[in-house]
Amino acid sequence: MGFNDVRVRWAVSAVAVLVLAAYAVWMMRTPEPSSQEAREERPSPVPAALREKIDRWIVERKLNRYGDPPGTAYAGGTPLFDPKSGTSKDRYVYILDKHPELRKGD
Repeated sequence: MGFNDVRVRWAVSAVAVLVLAAYAVWMMRTPEPSSQEAREERPSPVPAALREKIDRWIVERKLNRYGDPPGTAYAGGTPLFDPKSGTSKDRYVYILDKHPELRKGD
């Protein structure tokens, strides 16, 4: 019973597939909340009154914290991080870019 045995080759192939699948799942994980929160803790360039207006608008419409429908999935766990450039966008700036009508009356 050597490496040429069909059962051994099948077992080795199965282990390789499991390792690759586990690696793929690990690569698709969402970022650690602490690192995501750290990116979002920077002071916002959006004035406090407008931030409060946006927060009320989100609550009234029962949207997620990014102004999108609940359950919206994002690559990387957040729409604020651009993996191509490695930069993060302020949450309120992101919302205002998507919903410029929120700027009216501020």
